[in-house]
Amino acid sequence: MKRSIWLLVLCALPAWTAACGGGGGGGGEIIEPAVPEVVEVSLFDDRFNPDDLVVVVGTTVRWINDDEEDHTVTSGIDNSDPDAGLFFDAPPLAPGDSFEVDFDDPGDFDYFCRFHVDLGMVGLVSVVP
Repeated sequence: MKRSIWLLVLCALPAWTAACGGGGGGGGEIIEPAVPEVVEVSLFDDRFNPDDLVVVVGTTVRWINDDEEDHTVTSGIDNSDPDAGLFFDAPPLAPGDSFEVDFDDPGDFDYFCRFHVDLGMVGLVSVVP
């Protein structure tokens, strides 16, 4: 009897998972990591790649300068933002340098490159619980 109950549970598990959203193919859904981790962002060609992230609380974001010129990673909207750099403000990153921030609180965190914001070098980290 116990064997047939376990067999029923094992056979029904894939159908239950798909019905509860585990089937994938969400068409444009952002997949969020289930646990905090280190997420890397490349700085290249006056862009952040990826420029928009969704991460969970406790995630570390590491920006790596893969370009041939210096860049910054500065919290805020742009250089005119009175709060620019209050949360984080990397010194100029030479090619090959990196900078990390631990995101321990939920919220949306805009950031930009002080040198190339006018070229559209901006990004957003959305931190979810």
